[in-house]
Amino acid sequence: MERNSPRKENSRAKKTVPKRAPRSRRFPIVSPGRKRNTGISANHASHPHPGTKEAHRQTVLAESHRAFSEPFTPNYNSREMHPVFIRIGPFEIRYYGLMYLIAFVVGYFLIRAEVRRRGLPLSTEDLLDLFLVTIPLGLLGARLYYVLFRLDFYAANPLEIFAIWHGGLAIHGGLLGGLLGLWLFSRWKRVRFLSLGDCVVPAVILGQALGRIGNFMNGDAYGLPTTLPWGIVFPPSSPAGQAYPGVPLHPTMFYELIGNLLVFGVLWRLRKRPAKPGFLVAIYFLGYGIVRGLVSTFRGDSLWLGPVRAAHVASALMVLGSAIWLWRGELWRGESSDATQSGA
Repeated sequence: MERNSPRKENSRAKKTVPKRAPRSRRFPIVSPGRKRNTGISANHASHPHPGTKEAHRQTVLAESHRAFSEPFTPNYNSREMHPVFIRIGPFEIRYYGLMYLIAFVVGYFLIRAEVRRRGLPLSTEDLLDLFLVTIPLGLLGARLYYVLFRLDFYAANPLEIFAIWHGGLAIHGGLLGGLLGLWLFSRWKRVRFLSLGDCVVPAVILGQALGRIGNFMNGDAYGLPTTLPWGIVFPPSSPAGQAYPGVPLHPTMFYELIGNLLVFGVLWRLRKRPAKPGFLVAIYFLGYGIVRGLVSTFRGDSLWLGPVRAAHVASALMVLGSAIWLWRGELWRGESSDATQSGA
């Protein structure tokens, strides 16, 4: 009987190996709505093994959902959210005062640049005199305006009138005091009041924006309660925390910060446009009146004139008066010189 060679047996053995299944059978197409059996249980899929990509993805999604569904509660044990910037013995510097100091420094350089560009006859010493006149009168007007609307409290606590670091500076009163100081300075230095005002208002609105950061750190100029995800819970020691303890509030100081920056951008863009003196002043009152009127709707510490917010009344007068002034005076039409010394 003839023996088969090993080579022939191996070739026969290879022929008995089954062929690979077609691709469609190896990877079956799953119809829509039908789940493929992956061999992973539902419990394992919902609780992935720690350290895997799926576990990291679910952690990120959970943190994102919590961040956007809960009110923002700052960590007030950290230095960033404390009203005091630095304390050395009995002396302390608060963020409130620090931001206004930064605003004054930045404002000085902006005003100096505009005065030089417009050719107004004012030296560096004159600009320092401008600040020495307008800033005290602006602070005095802001404080008196606020105190007049809360006479009952300050009559019982007269020393609190001088505690401006506790808040209580009304911007509308500050504008009145600042305008008085600007007018007195223009008469003193014999420069046109409105031309000088056009140099000043971009710095003023930028300073107001920076000041709102100080309001946030101090916990004043706060808003009404809100359920929006960006509501902020202020510490119990702050004015906002005392008025609404543990309640998320509208961050109205940031609303106005954004609005003021927008007005600053408009003023800065229009500053080189040929126009009559007072053009930027009118744009400032128009823009800020709109911003403040809108933001005051959400304020939780408003001053009231009977059933109406005082800020709404003042803002309406600002918007109406500046709009009429712009239209009737045709302030957008160019004029040859800003350096004219006559006429206040």
